[in-house]
Amino acid sequence: MLVTCLMVSLVVFSHGKMVNSQAIFGSQRVSVEGRNTDLEMDESSGMDGTILEVPECTGATRLLRVPLPSLSGCYIFQTPGFGNIGYPNVTTKSASLYYCVYRFQFESKVDGMVTVKSEGFELQEPNKDENCLDGVTIYPVDDEQEQSDGPDPDDRDPRGHTLKYCGMISGDKTRDFSTYELVISLFADRTVNGNGAEFHICIN
Repeated sequence: MLVTCLMVSLVVFSHGKMVNSQAIFGSQRVSVEGRNTDLEMDESSGMDGTILEVPECTGATRLLRVPLPSLSGCYIFQTPGFGNIGYPNVTTKSASLYYCVYRFQFESKVDGMVTVKSEGFELQEPNKDENCLDGVTIYPVDDEQEQSDGPDPDDRDPRGHTLKYCGMISGDKTRDFSTYELVISLFADRTVNGNGAEFHICIN
């Protein structure tokens, strides 16, 4: 029996912004394998970047805990295959979905902000009933921001404190959180796939 282990990349950085295809450390450019975005940092400032490889589930309903090296700073989470082959679909004849749940657990309650990036975001389009056949969710987040700006037309989850996106999104989606645990899930059926999604998670 052939077992395939897919990997999810997390790019961790203390400060800086994401740009396009290589990591920039001062005047030195360093390639980041498998990335379609870049991390810009000043070498003299003492900032450092780390890529963590996290095993990805290969079937239905898998729970993966994602350890963070620090309870402060910013982290980049990408669904498997982002910027490369895209996320996988269900490969079995089972009626269940490809389904993975990533849990970011904190020793104490933390405040932060999460952004679903529109650049590169691509999942299967919703069906004729506007339901997501493939999608990503993230919770718990502050939905009061959404109410002050008006309802988010791209959010397909009517529940509070949960965001759910599929297809394409119209722009970056940013929400605050205050929690002991942040959860991102990815699900897909057996038909088409797409590039996936990228999340920026910043902890105060």
